[in-house]
Amino acid sequence: MQRLLLKPKTAFNYIWVLALFLLGILQPNLGYAQTAADYHKRADVLLENYLLKYWDGNYIRNTGEWTYIHGMDAVIDGAERTGKQKYYGLIETFYEAQDRRHGWLNDYYDDENWFVLTLIHAYDVTGEKKYLDKAEEVYNDIMGNAWDNSCCGETTGGLWWNKAKTQKATAANAGAVISGLQLFKRTKNKAYRDFATKVYDFWWENMVDKTTYQVCDHMNTDGTKVWWKFTYNEGLMIGASLEMYNVHEKVSYLFNARNIADFMVSNETVATAYGPVLSDGNSSQCSGDCWQFKAPGYKYLMQLYLKDRKKNVYLSVLKGSVDALWNLARNSENSVGVDWTGPTSSDACNDRTQNAAALAMSLFAKQSGPYPAPDVPEG
Repeated sequence: MQRLLLKPKTAFNYIWVLALFLLGILQPNLGYAQTAADYHKRADVLLENYLLKYWDGNYIRNTGEWTYIHGMDAVIDGAERTGKQKYYGLIETFYEAQDRRHGWLNDYYDDENWFVLTLIHAYDVTGEKKYLDKAEEVYNDIMGNAWDNSCCGETTGGLWWNKAKTQKATAANAGAVISGLQLFKRTKNKAYRDFATKVYDFWWENMVDKTTYQVCDHMNTDGTKVWWKFTYNEGLMIGASLEMYNVHEKVSYLFNARNIADFMVSNETVATAYGPVLSDGNSSQCSGDCWQFKAPGYKYLMQLYLKDRKKNVYLSVLKGSVDALWNLARNSENSVGVDWTGPTSSDACNDRTQNAAALAMSLFAKQSGPYPAPDVPEG
């Protein structure tokens, strides 16, 4: 359900508000950020709140591994955004904490994909090869064990979501396309490219509605398809299509990404005073894993926008989302709820909602302009 803006009920109200602006009695809404510096400052506030509130000295409190690794990715984004002036040392801190507590293989292939992507990001920012080596180690577990041709129903093929083999999900399949092609670009190992391409072809053919371009959430072992609508699914398939375009240089993949993004913009946003805002619902509609979902949705929509900055509709969603989460979903302690349209008083705030908001704000700040503190020493 979309919330619509209230408009002045009469021409008199409109004229009265306009007159107050002209007289200087009312000031412009200070919630609207106007400069790159505004967004960088907000990104720092949100990320530092995440770190101070949820880091317990050894790990993030009360979180799972895939949500932890998104927090690490938000930290890496912060280091990259600030030109390594802030947060840089925390990349190793988060890596060592995961290595010590859980290691890098677990029971869910989609989690392992997020490990790979975050490790690649750490490698790109730091140049430390150990991160890339670990990413390859994890991806080899996916490539060697997740694909299955015996299931499900008449649609055989694709990657299992988990090692218990209960379903095949976009989370694991589209994720493996992105991580595999990113590894190929950095290692030139064609096995990664060929495997990722096979996974993409299967998922695009069987799990994307070619009329609406909605992405199916998952397929059960009896072959039934579950069409849950989440920004996470569309975001991941946008990212997978972009990586296919970047590697294979076929414009059809870019068209795929745009068609899926159009579904996202039309069906997974809510109208607010700040523009259209990405939404998976409020805390009664979106809980558990869903608390994290808008981070990938936002991330890959941003990547598509950066590929084609003429698509103003994407920019409207990207800017509207960060302006709304700051002004409508942030409480007095700078914590952000799952529903970026607010209100803050009735919405859940936790490490997942916070790192998702921090990541989105960081990405928007980065594309807006450089970090405004060049005199701070690197690292």
